[in-house]
Amino acid sequence: PFEIRAEDSERNRNMVDPKDQLRIDREAREKGMDIISYYHSHPDHPARPSEFDRKNAWPIIVYVILAVEKGIPREMTAWLLSTDGAQFLPEPLTVR
Repeated sequence: PFEIRAEDSERNRNMVDPKDQLRIDREAREKGMDIISYYHSHPDHPARPSEFDRKNAWPIIVYVILAVEKGIPREMTAWLLSTDGAQFLPEPLTVR
């Protein structure tokens, strides 16, 4: 259900196969754990969800995005997909 175009490089797109996501979630639950967040970076782009991110997000997961500018970590933000899947909503993020 996801699409990675030929012009997308590994630097621009990275997807975990949905079958692997379900398997990992099942294994975590068997150990009494829950997956609550996914993290990824945006090289040379803002720490804001892209349309690709929105189309491939799950509504119950917090998405943490780190902007990396010319190899230097910059802003980090957190987002939650709305229940209708139409938009990301900002989530509070505290880094300790």
